[in-house]
Amino acid sequence: MYRPLVASLSSKPVTVLASAPSRLLSTTAVAGSRRSPMSFVEGYEYTVQKELVKALKRGTDESLTSARGFCMTLTDVLTLRPANMKLARELLLLLSESKHFVEGHRDVVDLLADTLRPRLTEETISRVQGRALGQMAASIGKLNLPWSEEVTLIARHCTERIGLEMMSATAVVSLASGMSKCDGKLEGFAEALALDWSRRLNGDDGSLKPALHVLFFRSLAHLSAGQPSTVALMHEFNRVADISAFTPHQKAQLFGAQKQILGDGNARSGEVDHEDPAKLSLPELMKLFATCARRKEIPRKTIVVGLVEILQNPGPPIEPHLLANLCRSVGSLLSNRTTNSKDLHQLLELLNSTLVHSPSPLQLTDLGSILWASLSSPSPKVKRLASVLLSKVDADSLALAQPQVQAPVLSGIVGLGLAQDFADLVGRIAELRGMSSWSSDDVRGVSQLVGPLSRIPGMRPQVLAMAAWLGNKPECLTGYVAGRALRAIANCNSARQILTEFPEAAHRFCDILGSHWDQLDASPNLILADVASIMWALATLRLSDYDLQEKCCQSAVRLLRQASKTQLLQAPVLLWALASNAHRTQGSRALLLEVTQTNAASQLPVRELPVIAWAAAVFNVYNEAFLRDILERCSSGTLDSAALFRLHRVLQWATVQRDFQLHGLKDLAARAASEAMSSAIPSSSSFQDELIKELEPLVTEVWPQWEVVSEYNLSPHAAGVVCDIALLDKVSRSPLVLLEADGAPHFVHCVSSDGTRRLAYDGKTELLRRILTALGYNIVSIDTNSWKSTARSKRQNMLKERIYAALKGKVFQDSVSA
Repeated sequence: MYRPLVASLSSKPVTVLASAPSRLLSTTAVAGSRRSPMSFVEGYEYTVQKELVKALKRGTDESLTSARGFCMTLTDVLTLRPANMKLARELLLLLSESKHFVEGHRDVVDLLADTLRPRLTEETISRVQGRALGQMAASIGKLNLPWSEEVTLIARHCTERIGLEMMSATAVVSLASGMSKCDGKLEGFAEALALDWSRRLNGDDGSLKPALHVLFFRSLAHLSAGQPSTVALMHEFNRVADISAFTPHQKAQLFGAQKQILGDGNARSGEVDHEDPAKLSLPELMKLFATCARRKEIPRKTIVVGLVEILQNPGPPIEPHLLANLCRSVGSLLSNRTTNSKDLHQLLELLNSTLVHSPSPLQLTDLGSILWASLSSPSPKVKRLASVLLSKVDADSLALAQPQVQAPVLSGIVGLGLAQDFADLVGRIAELRGMSSWSSDDVRGVSQLVGPLSRIPGMRPQVLAMAAWLGNKPECLTGYVAGRALRAIANCNSARQILTEFPEAAHRFCDILGSHWDQLDASPNLILADVASIMWALATLRLSDYDLQEKCCQSAVRLLRQASKTQLLQAPVLLWALASNAHRTQGSRALLLEVTQTNAASQLPVRELPVIAWAAAVFNVYNEAFLRDILERCSSGTLDSAALFRLHRVLQWATVQRDFQLHGLKDLAARAASEAMSSAIPSSSSFQDELIKELEPLVTEVWPQWEVVSEYNLSPHAAGVVCDIALLDKVSRSPLVLLEADGAPHFVHCVSSDGTRRLAYDGKTELLRRILTALGYNIVSIDTNSWKSTARSKRQNMLKERIYAALKGKVFQDSVSA
């Protein structure tokens, strides 16, 4: 539970802060009724600051309401406190990184900022070093505070007292950004910036990253466009900088800054949206729209309206290639939740309709772009229009096209649900007629083609052939290619084959991937999503490959430490894959600890947290503070059935094995238990029926005081668990032995570092059996391999031996047969 911070502190303030069980924010604080600053104890502001950090990190509506109260409390407390620049800087930085909170609670942010502003004086700033000053200037700029004089004062201290040459490049860029956003005015500042950056540019040892250059020149363009020193620096940069290292988006931003600095137009950041769209031609509107798509920005409504008017009014035929490019731009915006809009859906439908009626032939590459865009808005009309375009495709040309041309076409066919309607086109692609002529240049295209092909029934031979082809090009393998190939193999494998068939093709590919992992890991293009894709495929294949898994974990730990908030969304996928498989290696534990012992989990949305907690439970890694924080965040969030079911298992594990107390979490525990019990539906199998058929005469003869019961519900002692078979005492009705008929879904293939193969329980089964054992149940597991390999005349004897072993406390895993 949260602890109160706005509470009576008259008698024992420290005790109240540490243990009071009421809510974090008092009703009076939320409503706006404020205490006198004199009633707060010394140092209280630091406690409030810590709770503000926690509330902002949680990010839920409830915690943001609490954060509002903390800002109001800080405003009161700091009124009579002496100036503390460290606290002021930390608060400004914290708020500048909490965009969602600031937008929704601007009034209290401005009140707190007004309290902090008088503390930025000549005397206080003179005691702060360069890095902190740059950070402060950038924070003020991000918050859009009208503090021109204060930021100018910071800039003067940086240039005159400290010297720009004594500051890091990041600090200088932060300072420039703050000055540009707050319209700071300091004579000679832009010239000093230009001279300093020129010095850094000529002595660059690789520390000046593209992002720093982009932000610096964008800031400089606003501060001093057209000044001789700035123009000279821009020319110097164009002469010595390696532009190939910049992303297309960064190049566009840099081009916009260059246009301002050199006096070539007045657009900022490469935009031309200051012009009236009604006066622009179709190519100009398309260029403007493409710029918005690259920057993931919603285009102005007048731009969309302008495009619609041109497309609706009859005129000269428009090149299909131009329309296809515009489709791709629309599709990229529609696929992003933040830029999706009804106007864009209508524009995509209009574009497809225009292409259907175009008299010009449509190239396969353009068709691929159109179908890719259609996947972002698969309305019935878009599907019908896509069908018309596909009906015009020459099947022979498609069959002979390169895989990178076939891939988007097949992705569109499969993604739009048109595979049966265009089975001929799918079949021609599946012929792989050009495979003999594929080269290293086709590796990426093959990896993109194998994915949609794997989602079509009956294509397993083609998928395995393409994966083998990729495996024969190890020098061309990247994380992206490897992830897509393994996922395709996983898509066309059946989990029910696990006890009868080892995934040889996948294992061969894993061996090749593992032997070339150093090459992949050294590549700057390896990202966390690629590693997560590989790990997901291994878990889906139910293949726990020790060597490859260990190398993936080591790379993932390194990438996690550099990951952005968006990339951190891969952490739950990684941990789910690790926990689902069976190897509990040093690398996998290091990855789990990297997530649970850093602030990585705090940046994840609530819906992803149950997977993190479940993985910790499977690995039996217990951190009470971390677990409680996750559960508290989940208690105020909306969770689906799968998430609640995982939380129920986590709570069972924590309370049974770790003596975890549910203080304040009983409502969440009740919700999770209810979901688990509703999901525990009895269901028998033919294997289970065979076991009962052998068990009943055996029990009657050896244990006549027992009764055989099928589908025994262990609630409420173990809520949400239905055991396949229970042997009950006829008098007490208590279960003495639980028997589980374990089929393929309970197991994974394990390949050790020496190549040894064995079967092991998956993480879900492992965790449940561990919980039941801790609750005192005696468990016997009979897997189908053991059962089928035992002669019928000896099956009762096998059952008797295992029941006796269970009664003596033998560990359930020992009964697994490979």
